[in-house]
Amino acid sequence: MSSIYVKFKDYVIEVKVHGNALIVADSIVLDARSVTLPKESQVYYAEPKVKQRVVYAFYNELKGVERPPYVDMLAGERRVFGSFELRAVDMDFERYLTVVTPGSFLYEYAIITPRKLALVTSAKRDFYLEDTGRRKIIHIV
Repeated sequence: MSSIYVKFKDYVIEVKVHGNALIVADSIVLDARSVTLPKESQVYYAEPKVKQRVVYAFYNELKGVERPPYVDMLAGERRVFGSFELRAVDMDFERYLTVVTPGSFLYEYAIITPRKLALVTSAKRDFYLEDTGRRKIIHIV
């Protein structure tokens, strides 16, 4: 499992690749057909538009890394990590990480902030939410 550290102005998160999955801050797992979220997440589905459907998840702030051993990527940069393309943005009012997924994934990209996630896919896809008690899992079909 390899990892990189993404630095925003005052916040650092660790991003790992494990097999085909991307793990963000040890809390969010982006897999080809599912997304695993923290247990306290509130998940909302937006009405599909002509070609896109979006799922939003709100959760407690992701834990950042206080003293990273090194920094691989700064906000404002793009980087290919594993088979994912990462884009970090730090604005005055928000910081977020855009993850463009490989073609084999059932969703196009995810936007991850410290408190929320937006998952964008084709309007043809459906979502199912599973609550395991320890995590919430969004399954995409």
